[in-house]
Amino acid sequence: MNGFDAEMIGLIIGVQVLFAGFSSYIFSKTTKLKQIILLQGILFSIVFFSLGFLSSIAAGFLLVFYGFIDGMSSIGQEGILSKICDKESYGTDIGLLMFGLHVGETLSLALSGFLIAALGFVVPFLLAASTYIVFYIPSYIILKE
Repeated sequence: MNGFDAEMIGLIIGVQVLFAGFSSYIFSKTTKLKQIILLQGILFSIVFFSLGFLSSIAAGFLLVFYGFIDGMSSIGQEGILSKICDKESYGTDIGLLMFGLHVGETLSLALSGFLIAALGFVVPFLLAASTYIVFYIPSYIILKE
């Protein structure tokens, strides 16, 4: 994968997950949900707009940093879920909402494979960065704290 061997890919993913857990812990203590959603969305878009154009080493560092963004994202999504779910059916509501998320993620991964084969790696990154804006800007505007 772009000049990395299997061990290095494993290390990058491992550190990425570590950063995601670390930032989830840090941001779980805050009540500023709107600001977290906006900040992580902006960082997500910047990272993904950049990934397709960078050298292997710079892309590796950005992928590790993406773990930090992913942790922030998890807290933002959990915050939104807690606001839109009924307390009586919290588990069921989250299960149904996450089902839609995972179906979308599955379709996105399949589409990314086709796009990479047809147009290269840059296109899926640009598409991800662009479409994520559709989530975080309206979430920031609509969310009431």
